[in-house]
Amino acid sequence: MPTWRFSGIGSSLIAFLMGTTAAVNTAQAQTAGTVGAVNNDATGQPPGAASRSLDVGQSVVQKERIVTNASGTTQIMFNDRSAMNVGRDSTVVIDRFIYDASAGTGDMAVSMARGVARFVGGQVSHTSGATVQTPVATIGVRGGNITAVHDHNRTTVMVHNGAATVSNAFGSKIVRSGYQVDVDAGSAPGDPHPIDMNFLRAATRRLASQGRQTGGANIPPTDPLASRNQIGVTRRSVDTPNFDLPAAGDDIARGFTAGRNHPYP
Repeated sequence: MPTWRFSGIGSSLIAFLMGTTAAVNTAQAQTAGTVGAVNNDATGQPPGAASRSLDVGQSVVQKERIVTNASGTTQIMFNDRSAMNVGRDSTVVIDRFIYDASAGTGDMAVSMARGVARFVGGQVSHTSGATVQTPVATIGVRGGNITAVHDHNRTTVMVHNGAATVSNAFGSKIVRSGYQVDVDAGSAPGDPHPIDMNFLRAATRRLASQGRQTGGANIPPTDPLASRNQIGVTRRSVDTPNFDLPAAGDDIARGFTAGRNHPYP
């Protein structure tokens, strides 16, 4: 199983703020985080246990397998102020999450077998960095945030802030904000190129809530509610994090994608 090491924060954070006050107990090394948002159907399977439906505020543990179907999405909140959004038709495993709050350092490993996931860096990713290994590539990330898609033996990495190193046995490429790299099985990573906005929009749709889905919040999230909680803004901005309020405005990847018109550094 490939290993993904990263940390981030993603869409539907308002569901977490309203739906739970549960926190990760750092004294319990096995605990990885809590469910900040969830739309049916998303399940978790702890090691040696049966699969269970995920609920807002529920703890997730190391080595737990997270699976979503065609209508399921979820967000995992970690105690270093990071999170991971898992899109529809995806499978990931939280292999490891270690965080020393007093030192502000830690380690995170997540396996991604298929699908789409979005990460925005918390404390761990800004200190020790993050290392991602998909079925076709290894991705090293230092701070910032990315969206990654793995489908049909291809991994696509879109960098929204910070930088990433994408490598495998055939070569290595550095990817900066506003750019993406595609990696096919048995081939070296392609050259970095400006984020494909059509591809990005398709990935974002897989991450965002649909129709009447609310991310598990008791009160459906709205733009005014987000504003009162000082979460996100409704305009598109380089500073706007990934809060899909509403889902159609979930715009993180436009992050500094305006850089797509600039020569690659």
